[in-house]
This record gives sequence, structure tokens and C-alpha cells, in this order.
Amino acid sequence: MKALVLASLLALAAPQADAGDVGFRFQFGVQHKGVRVNVGVGKRAPAPKYQDRHRHRVWVPGYYETVQTRVWVPAYTQKVRRPAEYRYGRDRCGHSVRYVVRPAHWETVRVAGHWDYRSQRIWRPGHYEVRPRARHRRGHGI
Repeated sequence: MKALVLASLLALAAPQADAGDVGFRFQFGVQHKGVRVNVGVGKRAPAPKYQDRHRHRVWVPGYYETVQTRVWVPAYTQKVRRPAEYRYGRDRCGHSVRYVVRPAHWETVRVAGHWDYRSQRIWRPGHYEVRPRARHRRGHGI
């Protein structure tokens, strides 16, 4: 009996509660072992927007897009090969001679931290877009 009274009160209150952005759901049923009452309250989904006659939906297929993102590259050390350094001079007899000033060697260089741009290919899935329809003018043709 209590369930029946509670169910009738909820059924009377449901239209007033079902207003605005809040949705109210009420279900009443009889099962094999008794009465079952379900009550639900939640946020109502927004109403679909009005589509006027000057707009239509267009399918845009999926595509790859190259996106550049700015990233910070921290400081690091790098080994750089320095080539041999030569000079030309004259020997005692006056002949031109090439001699080594500094032999080839590996040098450790510190590269300071800096900002850099990295390119990345991203897949953009297909979707619908709402676009304005092309308007045709009447009576202006050639």
C-alpha cells in the first residue's frame, strides 16, 4: 500500500519536475513478487538546433594533416669531427710544401637548449559539417 501511495505522489509531481534542463523519468510496474517503482533524474540533452533551408550537412572524408608543434630541446653535448688544417710554405730549397698545422680530431661541443618545431602527420577522421548552401540568383544569367 505504501508503494502505491508513493508511486501516485511521484506520478503527480513528475510533470512539474520535468521542466528546464532537468529531465525526470518515472516508471511503475507490477512484477511477480510485488510492485516495482523506478525514478530517474538527470540532465536533459539539448534540443536539436533548427536547420534552416540555407544550410545543409556535407560529409568531409578523413585525411592526413601535417601539424607542426613547438617543443623545447634541452641542452646536450655532441661530438664533432674537425678536419685537419693545412698551410702552404716554402722549404729550404724554395719549393712549395704543404704541412699540417692541426691534425684531424674529434671535439666535444655543448649545444644550448632551444625551441624547435617538429612535424607530425595526424589522421583526421571523416565527419559531417554544416555549411551554407550556394545561393543562386535568378534573372542574372547571361
